[in-house]
Amino acid sequence: SHYFQRFFARRCLRIFPVFYLAFAVIVLLTSLFAYQWRLGHLWFLVYLGNFALGFDPTLRQIVSANYPAASAPIEHFWSLCVEEQFYLVFPAIVALIALKPSPSKVTLAIVFVLIMGMVLRGYLWLRFVAETPFDTAADPHGPFMQLIYYPTDTRLDGLLMGIAAAAI
Repeated sequence: SHYFQRFFARRCLRIFPVFYLAFAVIVLLTSLFAYQWRLGHLWFLVYLGNFALGFDPTLRQIVSANYPAASAPIEHFWSLCVEEQFYLVFPAIVALIALKPSPSKVTLAIVFVLIMGMVLRGYLWLRFVAETPFDTAADPHGPFMQLIYYPTDTRLDGLLMGIAAAAI
């Protein structure tokens, strides 16, 4: 619909120019200080850097080794990646639900997302913490924390609470 086209156009004009300018400035400035740029950093250019940080231990170690975690030059862009992914997927889900709207459909969708978030984090806990203790010297945060912190799929319940509050 025209609403979504206008929404995406405004979003692109508001976020993309500033994001790409900031990314270019960071690349330029950090290159002067011999920051180790890797191919994995390019995922941020297509708003998938949060998954790269979550799933690529080499990229996590490079980011952590060069700068403290709180001040890594591009690490903070992970949240913008989550936001952009949300804005791409959420309207499609709303459009599907709106085809035949009903309170039970909305409730089912909310409950599904909440349960799947718990199941996913439970699986990651069992896989990376309970079964295989991680090497704190190699990765002080461990893969579990990275896999639940950065990727969008493990943060959906938080986004969902904001959506539910707005809907109510």
